[in-house]
Amino acid sequence: MRYLGGKVRLGKHIVKHIIDLHKPNQVYYEPFVGGLGLFRYIPIEWVRVINDLDSELIALWQAVAVGYEPPNELSKADYNRIKSTPNLLDCKPYERAFIAYFCSFGGKKWGGYAQGENRNFYNEAHNDIVISQRKDSLSLRHIIHHATMLSMDYSELPYVPNSLIYCDPPYKATTGYTMGEFDSDYFYKWCKLMTIKGHTVLVSEYTAPNSWLCLWSKDKKVSVSRYDYGTKTEKLFLVR
Repeated sequence: MRYLGGKVRLGKHIVKHIIDLHKPNQVYYEPFVGGLGLFRYIPIEWVRVINDLDSELIALWQAVAVGYEPPNELSKADYNRIKSTPNLLDCKPYERAFIAYFCSFGGKKWGGYAQGENRNFYNEAHNDIVISQRKDSLSLRHIIHHATMLSMDYSELPYVPNSLIYCDPPYKATTGYTMGEFDSDYFYKWCKLMTIKGHTVLVSEYTAPNSWLCLWSKDKKVSVSRYDYGTKTEKLFLVR
């Protein structure tokens, strides 16, 4: 699924390192699960806890797990109407989340009506995107069905002892998310504290403290604007 900072393409490479570090009966946590880009590759037999600060996004995954089917189409007028009216009675939180993230440009929450390639016929091109996103979300139903889903600050989750924690936070000095400013320096300190407590912590980022071990890296194209791309080096760090 298209989601800002998502790991659909890179997740299959990153997950190999997560699996290597996983111990028998160890509980796996994703405090920043977002669009399930990496989570889809985690073995379903693990005890898994996923979380996101956006309660509407978690409501979407909870709804998909129990049978919700996202729409096949969405007009630009309806997109703008729902965006501008947060408390619409005819739009449930999980429906709003699907539209806000997966019907928007680049998977950024309310990042603008996703027009696709054929911009002369934006409704038709947009609905191709909606259908694709709908199909992908439904394919994840069996993956998330038995996962525990929470919505709170990452630092307040009820971590059991000796957990395996994979973090894909908002990256330092990059385009902000819609849930407020993210304090990367505080996050780095929290990660170190969690390792001292006995947890295994992995983090996806472009940069990290010098003491962290880089397990994997790969260059990727990143969207700079609707029509322009740049290159960044995606990295996976083991906190130590």
